[in-house]
Amino acid sequence: MSLASRYTILRKIADGGTAEIFLAKQHGAQGFEKTVVLKRIFSAFYADPQFRHMLVDEAHVAMTLNHSNIVQVLDLGEAEGRYFLALELVDGWTLDRILRRSKAAGVPFPPALALPHRRDLPRPRLRARQEAARRQLARDRPP
Repeated sequence: MSLASRYTILRKIADGGTAEIFLAKQHGAQGFEKTVVLKRIFSAFYADPQFRHMLVDEAHVAMTLNHSNIVQVLDLGEAEGRYFLALELVDGWTLDRILRRSKAAGVPFPPALALPHRRDLPRPRLRARQEAARRQLARDRPP
């Protein structure tokens, strides 16, 4: 199934180090629609076979994790010569926005508020999530 037949891009949210991020609608049978986030890999990275394998591995690992504080990977697809991930939309303020607002208001932000879910994750899942996040951060940093 193609990107165009399953998803309608509504607007661009951001550019990352390796991908562009879009707000989109996922379409299905009988008028099914769901708002999702699409992460579409830049062409330059898609050209690298090692990066493509790493992305597929990341998607497989992420799909095994199931926790209310982990964004769900809904789909891995390929369109127009690039991979894309369809991700669960978590609507609300980003941690960055909260930190900026806190700083502007002169109100210290307690770091413990950013990580209350750590104690809820079983240790193997927490380690897997930390490792996946570390790898993702290493890849998403611009050169």
